[in-house]
Amino acid sequence: MIITIGFLLAGFLLGLLLKGRVKLPTSAITLASICLLLFILGLEIGGNRELLADLPTMGLTALVVSVLAILGSVFFARLFTKKEELASSPSPAETGAAQKPSGGMRDSLIIVGCFVAGVLVALAGWVPEGLPMDQITEWGLYLLLVCVGFGLGMEEGFFASLKTLPLRSLLLPLVTVVGSLTGGLLAWGLLTWFRTSVPDLTDTLAVTSGFGYYSLSSVLLDEQRGPMVATIALAANLLRELLTLLTAPMLRKWFGPYAIISSGGATSMDTTLPAAVRYGGSRYAPVSIYHGFVLTVSVPFIVSFFITCHSWFHNLPV
Repeated sequence: MIITIGFLLAGFLLGLLLKGRVKLPTSAITLASICLLLFILGLEIGGNRELLADLPTMGLTALVVSVLAILGSVFFARLFTKKEELASSPSPAETGAAQKPSGGMRDSLIIVGCFVAGVLVALAGWVPEGLPMDQITEWGLYLLLVCVGFGLGMEEGFFASLKTLPLRSLLLPLVTVVGSLTGGLLAWGLLTWFRTSVPDLTDTLAVTSGFGYYSLSSVLLDEQRGPMVATIALAANLLRELLTLLTAPMLRKWFGPYAIISSGGATSMDTTLPAAVRYGGSRYAPVSIYHGFVLTVSVPFIVSFFITCHSWFHNLPV
């Protein structure tokens, strides 16, 4: 975990150092590294025939986990929202000036396409034998962490935007974490009750702790817990992002402006940010960016914590 965070911080410091000096397509570089990692994950999945046979069941598990994680998040966000914020609505200027969330959907489709391409390549038997997949995945993860940290460090005006946040908004990431993990706990209980094939409790909470950051969480879990848990994490966190984009107007109406941000999780600083601004109002943009930043940085910590818990519980003497 220390190495993982080290690469993330190294990228962030590099971004701060080069901010204003160079212009690099950081989003394109990050997207390319994500596509590469998920293509490799697809190769692993496609080469595991037993795992492919269980995909329908894993898809159901991912859907239940993502839906209950969102519901847990928005429920706690509603409790966090003041009455005047729930009653208010964005002005026409804010709504008209907001960017439509179509770009995020496009990127999601590209990333899913890379994952599917990896599966198809493996099924076709085009993967060379003896390819060191573990090492490729590990260094690909480090590259992704550096790119993510670099993008955060290069973000213009990020620190300035934090000064406009209401003090209460600083607690929103904690609200999302508590709500998401509550939803993950309920999902595990529900799936266990119906005797559905489901990961154990620590793995389910690790999947939920991706908070929509499907690329990083799935790669972390692939390295430590194997491709089955990684695939569930990929699907569950991707669904969280997509469902947030699709249901943003309803979330705003029923649960208040913070609900869209909380539902988006780590993606609230990029992919789901346009939805938070469009349906909540531009005044919530700094909150959304701050919230996404904190959760993005938290993902490797919290996922690694539950991975460690899994190892600890299973190594206890009987």
